[in-house]
Amino acid sequence: MTSDIKLNSINLGITKYQLFCVLAASITIVNSGWNLVVINQPGDIITMCLAGPKHSIDGLPSCIPATDLVWGVAVGSYSIGNLIGAIACTWFSNKYGRRFVLLHSNTIGLISAPLLGLSVNIPMFVCARVVSGIAQGAANGTFSTYVVEITTPHARNSLACVLELAVNVGMVLAMLCSLGMMKPPLWRGLFSLTGVLCLISMNADITKEYEQIIMATVRYVRLKDILR
Repeated sequence: MTSDIKLNSINLGITKYQLFCVLAASITIVNSGWNLVVINQPGDIITMCLAGPKHSIDGLPSCIPATDLVWGVAVGSYSIGNLIGAIACTWFSNKYGRRFVLLHSNTIGLISAPLLGLSVNIPMFVCARVVSGIAQGAANGTFSTYVVEITTPHARNSLACVLELAVNVGMVLAMLCSLGMMKPPLWRGLFSLTGVLCLISMNADITKEYEQIIMATVRYVRLKDILR
């Protein structure tokens, strides 16, 4: 009977449960694509200050004056956060599980949302971008491993493409939303929408951990005895 189960597992294709788990986890990756390009289209409006550098709306400046070089650094600071998150995620996912990292990367992303929306100067904006990058770097670094561990070999070949698909979906959504939200103060709401994606992802019911991640957190000998 054991051999039959093993054979079925090896030959099993994509199940509804596997597909649901991967799609639920991929919402975090959609957020990654969003943050990657959402800053591009409103960039000139934010930095050129056509209404004047001292113009404000509801107590917040309508722009953030910056040269092209400074703005480029602000945009690129997201990649610094990505690097930090990608390096840190391995230790945390091995200790606490892939699901833990995927869910709590959204918590970090939630912190970045108000920082982005309420930024009044470049240093604050850079900090927000770094925090956002840490969240998405951790999620990206964990997602592929998560997909490998919860899917059967045949399903794994097909579902591996979800990472790139989710990133591109996020990029397209960001560009579409930017078309109507570039003017002040709407660009602040545009940047803050990353928090909405985080909330949606946090409320998605992701599967429990599978035996592969258990092997990374408990004694292998004991697990081997249990599986027998």
